[in-house]
Amino acid sequence: MEAIESPNKITGDSANALGMKFPYRIYCQGKPCPGEARYKVASRWSDGFTWEWKTYGLYCETCVLKGFTCGLAHQKVCAFARGENLDKPMILELSPGQPSSQMVRRVDLEQLAELGQTTSGEARS
Repeated sequence: MEAIESPNKITGDSANALGMKFPYRIYCQGKPCPGEARYKVASRWSDGFTWEWKTYGLYCETCVLKGFTCGLAHQKVCAFARGENLDKPMILELSPGQPSSQMVRRVDLEQLAELGQTTSGEARS
């Protein structure tokens, strides 16, 4: 696991800087899944001056590998303007109350998805 560092001069997220915490749960975007999201599948997008996350979805442990595979497919068909860049998708661990710049990358889960394996909570179909 590796921490994702923000190359931007201003780091952190404004809600956390103000001491605000969101009082709601984030649910998995896998269909149909009632689980709570634990992971974000996203790529770093840049126009050459700044970068931000292009989010493909938020997923629970059961759905994250399938969501990552879908993110890879979506990234491959993205069109870009001159100077734009979109990195390969990553699986990032959601940490409530932490800014996006401090999310931990889960390379181990990315490798499982690329090998077509499943997480311990996922049944193969």
